[in-house]
Amino acid sequence: MFETRVKMLHEINNVVDAIQIKTTSGRLSMSPISIPSTTKTKTKTTNKVVSVSPLQDFISRPIHWPDIVLSSDSVEVIKKQQKQSSSAKKNTSSFLQRILTDKSNNTEDKTDDRLTSSTSSSSSSSILQVGDIVNEYFALNQLQVQWECIKNEPNQLIVSSINGLDGIATDCIMNFEFFNDNDNAVIDNDKESSTVVQLTMEYTPASPIAIVATPILIIDNWIALNILLPIAIDTKPLNSYRTLMGNLYGIAGIAHLYDILFGGSQLFISAGVSPFENLSFNGQIYAIVWCIMGPISYGLSKISTSINNNAINNNNNDDSNSISKIPITINLADIGLILYGIVEV
Repeated sequence: MFETRVKMLHEINNVVDAIQIKTTSGRLSMSPISIPSTTKTKTKTTNKVVSVSPLQDFISRPIHWPDIVLSSDSVEVIKKQQKQSSSAKKNTSSFLQRILTDKSNNTEDKTDDRLTSSTSSSSSSSILQVGDIVNEYFALNQLQVQWECIKNEPNQLIVSSINGLDGIATDCIMNFEFFNDNDNAVIDNDKESSTVVQLTMEYTPASPIAIVATPILIIDNWIALNILLPIAIDTKPLNSYRTLMGNLYGIAGIAHLYDILFGGSQLFISAGVSPFENLSFNGQIYAIVWCIMGPISYGLSKISTSINNNAINNNNNDDSNSISKIPITINLADIGLILYGIVEV
């Protein structure tokens, strides 16, 4: 009996020692979770429309950040010159300014605040210089990260935040690198090289939340560079819209055709329509035309035909007919999208 009690006490001591080892390992003394010292993520995108210099110019202006980052709500910029002038004013205050009442001091502070807010909008549209501060707000302006530009040279922009996001992450760095991907251009037989933007983000987690949120951060960065950035810098958004809708209609048409031929008409059934095989002959023809219009719209979205009515002008020497002198542009992509919409309705 005595030996049994000794064994039980020995096992309990082993368990206590194991618990102590777990709780003292890692950075959180009361948690068995080990938080890595530094987390690094990389996101890359290519663009064949904008060259390196204009693309870096666009990202170097913080006013564009909320346009390309889903989680970013707004930004405020404090230029290095503003910080220096503000410090100079405080250091060169005269003896009379020192003996002013608290009321006058409060009034002066409010004036300085109004000056800062009035210049922040114009500052955010200018290119970041080394020493500039960017206050970026997230989560409906409830969270803030203060970035400082530490490098802005050709082909590279780096901003850092020592304090990071309070209680979640510190020592945050965003390193943007811009370069021409000439190797892939040769492989793809492209006449023009692609512009590559690579974002390397580093931070030191201060909470398990930072570890859990890493996949969300990666997705947010990928959407920013691969979807929202191309949209923001698109010089021909209408053509991009035509291409997008043409692709969607093409995929939808093929999917619908597969559904009515091999998928049991699940789309029709979910919409309360009879299956394809139970439709009348005219109904089946109409359904097939609807499906075929998808690939047709896709094909037409790749074509833009301009017809200039110079031939009409040559055959008609009447100068009073000014309408005939107006060039006519027929965009087949628009016709394809319109026809698909009509057939679908």
